[in-house]
Amino acid sequence: MRRCLLVLTTLLLGASALASSLVVYPFDSQDALLGVAVADRVATAFDGPMQVVGPGTAPGLVPPLVAPGGFINLATLLGPKTMTGPSGAPILRGALGADVAVTGSIAVTDAGYRLDLVVASAAGLRQAVVEAPKDAPGTLAVKAAGVVAAVTGQASAAVDPKLDLSGSYGAYVRALALLSAGLPQDAANALAQAGPSDALPPQAQRLAADLDAVLHGGDARDPLRVAVASLSLAQLDAAHSAQLFQAAERATGLGVAQVWIGALDSSVNDKQGAAAAFDRAAGAYPFGRAARAAFLNERGDTAAALADVKAVLDNAADDPAALLGASVAAQ
Repeated sequence: MRRCLLVLTTLLLGASALASSLVVYPFDSQDALLGVAVADRVATAFDGPMQVVGPGTAPGLVPPLVAPGGFINLATLLGPKTMTGPSGAPILRGALGADVAVTGSIAVTDAGYRLDLVVASAAGLRQAVVEAPKDAPGTLAVKAAGVVAAVTGQASAAVDPKLDLSGSYGAYVRALALLSAGLPQDAANALAQAGPSDALPPQAQRLAADLDAVLHGGDARDPLRVAVASLSLAQLDAAHSAQLFQAAERATGLGVAQVWIGALDSSVNDKQGAAAAFDRAAGAYPFGRAARAAFLNERGDTAAALADVKAVLDNAADDPAALLGASVAAQ
């Protein structure tokens, strides 16, 4: 009986350590489509057992901080090279409130391709180098998924090592790349040029449905993707985007949605709505508290802002995103 209890306890402890949310940023590459394709395959390998934010959505989901006269975006502040390097993964993890964040950079070598992979989790930072021959770049995704599986404790789905960026799959990757750059209409056009929606690969059909929801209304397959894409419309409807982020939080449980709602409400001078959203964000995760500090500071409530900054410094000293946010708020 004692042995059974020991085994059961071990299993429960192991299960509690499993990561439940994963963010994969587009991998930096001279061939931008290759970087997006490999990152997307890594993300897709864990879609199901985990809540996954893929490369089409991750860049746009990095939240802003309210500042005098406007907003400060961490990704813009740090620059693209930082976001895809060793520093980017822990900042991405902290800013989005995810369990695990993945960034990387692909380089061409004499032998083929090399992916410098960075995985940030509660256990710390893991860096790995995976390689693939010139005629099989998709092998990078296979090997990278293995590294991520080891960190998350989650088994990955089979990853197809064949990677052909022509045809309808290539159109899907181009659409993802355009979406990650904040161009939802161009992304929809890229998919439309590939042929009828029902002739596209399944993941492309889901993307097409989400883009249609963004551009024309309707049901979303991925509420978070639709909410983020709505931020890039030619005419931003802050109230509608806030509603989309409410739906996204219900679907994902990610506290970053409340930071975006606070920012959107603040952009239209809805101080009461913004304050309520930032209060919810502050209770959800450390960066949310830093974001509230920035909002309070901009509103002129210096004492409350400094109290939040102190709380971040005292309780989130290992969270670079929260510390960066607190630093911005304290200025």
